[in-house]
Amino acid sequence: MASPLSVFRKNQKVLMAGFGIAIMFVFTIGAAITQYQGSFQGAGNTGPDPTVVSYRGGKMTEGELDRLHMRQANTMAFLQQLFLYMREKDPTATPKAPMISPANSRQDVFYRYLLAKKAEEMGMVVNDQAVWDYLVRFSNFELPPDRFAIPKEVIEPVERRISQVQLFDSFRMELLAMQYQTMVMSGVVPDSGEANPSPAELWDYHNRFTQRVTATVAPVSVDAFRSKVTAKPTNAQLHELYDKYKYRQPDPDSAEPGFSLPLKLAFNYVRADFQTYLDAAKKKVDHEAVVAEYERRKSLGQYRVFTPTVDEADLGPVTIPPVAPSDPPATDPNDAPAPPTPKPSDAVDPTAPPAPAPSTPADEPKADEPKADEPKADEPKADEPKADEPKADEPKAGEPKADEPKADEPKADEPKADEPKADESKADEPKADEPKADEPKADKEDQSSRSLKQGEFFVALQDDAPKTEDAPKTDDAPKTDDAPKTDDAPAPPVLEEPAASDKGDEEKADEFKPLSEVEDEILDYLSRDNAMKAMEADLAKIATQVKTYKQEVRAAAAQKLPAPEPLDLKQFEGPGLTVGRMPLFDHREVAETELGKMNAGDGGAGRSTTFVDLAYGRQEPVLYLTQQISNIQRLGSGAKDADRSYLFWVTQIEMPRTPTFEEAKEAVREAWITQEARKLAMQDARDKAAKARAAGSLAKASSDSKQTNAFTWMNPPDLAMAQFAQQFGQQVVDQFGPKLNRDVENVEKPGQDFMREVFALEPGEIGTAWNDNKSIAYVVEMNEPAPDAAEPQLTSEQRVAAFLESPSLIDSSTRQLYRSSAIEYHRDWVEQLEDEMNITWTFTERDN
Repeated sequence: MASPLSVFRKNQKVLMAGFGIAIMFVFTIGAAITQYQGSFQGAGNTGPDPTVVSYRGGKMTEGELDRLHMRQANTMAFLQQLFLYMREKDPTATPKAPMISPANSRQDVFYRYLLAKKAEEMGMVVNDQAVWDYLVRFSNFELPPDRFAIPKEVIEPVERRISQVQLFDSFRMELLAMQYQTMVMSGVVPDSGEANPSPAELWDYHNRFTQRVTATVAPVSVDAFRSKVTAKPTNAQLHELYDKYKYRQPDPDSAEPGFSLPLKLAFNYVRADFQTYLDAAKKKVDHEAVVAEYERRKSLGQYRVFTPTVDEADLGPVTIPPVAPSDPPATDPNDAPAPPTPKPSDAVDPTAPPAPAPSTPADEPKADEPKADEPKADEPKADEPKADEPKADEPKAGEPKADEPKADEPKADEPKADEPKADESKADEPKADEPKADEPKADKEDQSSRSLKQGEFFVALQDDAPKTEDAPKTDDAPKTDDAPKTDDAPAPPVLEEPAASDKGDEEKADEFKPLSEVEDEILDYLSRDNAMKAMEADLAKIATQVKTYKQEVRAAAAQKLPAPEPLDLKQFEGPGLTVGRMPLFDHREVAETELGKMNAGDGGAGRSTTFVDLAYGRQEPVLYLTQQISNIQRLGSGAKDADRSYLFWVTQIEMPRTPTFEEAKEAVREAWITQEARKLAMQDARDKAAKARAAGSLAKASSDSKQTNAFTWMNPPDLAMAQFAQQFGQQVVDQFGPKLNRDVENVEKPGQDFMREVFALEPGEIGTAWNDNKSIAYVVEMNEPAPDAAEPQLTSEQRVAAFLESPSLIDSSTRQLYRSSAIEYHRDWVEQLEDEMNITWTFTERDN
């Protein structure tokens, strides 16, 4: 009997080859099939798989969309490993192929899938070789270009999550979508990412920023013509309008109608009023803590009070403008009594009238006035050399002594003799020999430019110098019999900083605001953090109870049991806490409520979060998921009545849907009437424009015409904020880009079409233009430039010349506008794609 192995020995080569092929199949294709089947039949996918999006020619279920999203995430993980592999080979290398951006949402993945299908319909093909070529260029040619050999260190971290077959399929979809979008956007967004507009675009953008115009406008309302529409629409006309806009949601700011029903949500909420918590926290602060904080702030220089007085050293000198010699004297100085002498400790009364001034040098002060050899209360000491200055009407160079100011300094229009004398510093030239070594300050500032410290202001008085016998006498200012006389000429009045010894025991200590004036501010500061913690703790307890209720609802639904009783909101009420309910609202309806108007303020780089964004911005709303929005500033002091925080959760969801024709028939009929009324309104506007041209101006032809303010087409970007916002991404940067100018007086909702029509007019020309949502047609007359305008309008030739002479034709503003225009074009293109493909989303609740 032949051995059973004889057949094997006879055909061993053939059998070994077959076994080898089978092993290769198991280790390659078999693993992919197993993973592919597992991805469709994984845990948690045993239940129904609802459709989440439908489009012309197909639909996609929730499971399919999830797998597509996961495959894209694994593709990005593979690209990351390939990038690291490239950097290990060359730390300075960069990819030579465009980067595929990660998908931000399941919707993002779906749109890429849809673009790939559009590309295939146009005949575009991306085969395996094209995918490999992309990977080779992405790796900076570190991968071999002639064979599909992915390094082990690149594929190993992701091979358990995605096979090479799935990986190539994912890259094929991404590259098709990228190529299709590049083709559509070619000429709008350059591949380099830099703004390279054409000369015509440069000129257009330049005018949008710089051309400033005024116009005369007369409105023609569409609503006034709705009742004049006598025609009746046919069913065919209504069906045509319905089919065109049935997937579009209504938007009052848009000229296009919409019949799709938007998302509607119902809410429960708890409102926490911060002022109540702050008042409660204040009662728990000890007075000793307030005093300690008050002293700490005083040590830092806060709450300092400055009282301006004549002898206050910190005030510095202030001069009064001299009286011109041609001015007639108020009184005869010979008959004027000597003014009373203020004591050094007395503060000058700012309301005191000035003393009478003499008119000639002959009428100099008499013997009852202070002697030159005695120090005055507000003048430098006697050991400072004084000098005879020239008389007010004789500014001779030979008269002053050697230690006097230069002969060309005093002028004929200087003050008279009843003002302080020449031994004081001039307002614009300090004397070189005035300060002494024994005085506390060796440097005298330029008195004309020296500012008053701490922002305090006072009125210097034109008053006579104090009498000698009342002047303070100090050891460092002895009388000198040979002191030069100073009664020959007047000098500008100066409030001079006294020496330290003059102040003596009367030097005032620093004064601060009393505690009673700042106690509330300190209490706010010490209580604010505790108040925030108490409020957040109360809201956290409520959120925990709502989460527990959410779990009970889901458990009952899973066991097909009746839902538990709704939450009793009254249990959440308390000091500072108010509860409430909101019925089903769409995002525009809710925006009119108190909660809908909540804005969380600045979230960084100008970003803010509104309630509408937070509640309706979720791709898939979730029942009983608590969220919080607050406008309370954690820093600062005090609280406003509007400072509050809301904890809210969704209690009912009405998903967006497309109504049937019968459901939307009345809305379709109203939209048809609006379109017909627009035709009548525009025709009326054109008739009025023709009458205005015949009359010579719009103001003569129309009694309801009004003038606009001077306006430009676009507002320039905030370049400083845009540069700061770069750290937050391009989406935030775009918020500070060029904006359409909406501030046009007597024009309601001006839009791009309005600006385009108006700026196409020449001065004196009359035309018509729609506002943004085509609710008003305007008759517009471009005004002639005013000859005395601060910013006169230029002719086209003058603007062209100025444009060509500008140092940089492509400045930052132009680049920003160019990019904004591209983004707007892309947004419009996506909307057209949605209408063309009849995309309808039907979200389902998902566990979060």
